[in-house]
Amino acid sequence: MSVAFGHFDGVHRGHQAILAHKPEKIYIQPVTGQAVLTTDEERDALIREYAGQACSIIHVDKRLETKGFDSVIVGSHHPGLASLKEHNEKLDLIKPVLYKGEPITADRITDTLLRGEIEEAEEMLGHPYTMTGEVVYGRQLGRTVGMPTVNLKIASNKLIPRHGVYGTITIVDGVRYLGVTSIGPRP
Repeated sequence: MSVAFGHFDGVHRGHQAILAHKPEKIYIQPVTGQAVLTTDEERDALIREYAGQACSIIHVDKRLETKGFDSVIVGSHHPGLASLKEHNEKLDLIKPVLYKGEPITADRITDTLLRGEIEEAEEMLGHPYTMTGEVVYGRQLGRTVGMPTVNLKIASNKLIPRHGVYGTITIVDGVRYLGVTSIGPRP
């Protein structure tokens, strides 16, 4: 049985290299103390997209014991690698996926989004950065000038990019709409 484990926040290109090995089980440890690139639902959907629908996703809340697995798939720059070697002689190591000469990490992508560099973050992610949530009513002032707006309530721990105005694609009931998204104080 092959397994993979980690936070998988963002399911970026480094994670995708691991998931391309189609592990049977994927253990997800929670991201704590910071804003996340992907909510649990977003992350699980992306993992299934890259690892396949048949994989088992198991959410855990403690350190994993790795004895007894035929294969543990980890990136070679994973911080838990040293302790894993003590428990498992056979590790399938995946070399770090680089962007501009440096390993892709969730922290690096977070910093890029906080600078408002969405295109660069998406290059490291390997997919669009998304924000999903419930549409909530606002003051509906846009309708009065022929510009309907959407107010999106997102998860409280979701990373919000730098304040600014961005070109976006909004998907409602499977239909894609080009739009403009303002993040930050109401103009």
